[in-house]
Amino acid sequence: MIACVLSVADVDTSFEFYTDTLGLTPGGKLSGSDGRTRFANVYQNDTYQIMLNQDDQPIHPENQDRHTFRFELHITLGDEDDIHGLYERAKAHNATILEGMRDQFWGERTFVLADPDGYRVRFAKAVTDISLDEWAAIAAQEDRKH
Repeated sequence: MIACVLSVADVDTSFEFYTDTLGLTPGGKLSGSDGRTRFANVYQNDTYQIMLNQDDQPIHPENQDRHTFRFELHITLGDEDDIHGLYERAKAHNATILEGMRDQFWGERTFVLADPDGYRVRFAKAVTDISLDEWAAIAAQEDRKH
């Protein structure tokens, strides 16, 4: 199992987003002495876990616009997972879609949304098998376009 920890502004808001909007399985929650939720986790099968940790530290103004884009959560869905259904669910819950559904040159179908703290969350599902050599050749062509 892969796990990551996200520092979030409000654990309950993030927990609701990942469970209600994205349909992940709720895990446990821990509250602080003030009664506020300080930690929670959500998961998908035995594949991955996202831990949500209350972050009360202010972000330095110089980093305000950059902190969330240095990290992207990339979730690769299994054969049994429905990426189209997940995409429609996210839209129905008014999630902020940053990149709509599309097929990528490396063989995955993806979409990207922002969670309540602005973290980029990319969902991907393999749609074609591509060798490393084929991938490198296509990537080189893409680089020349830019």
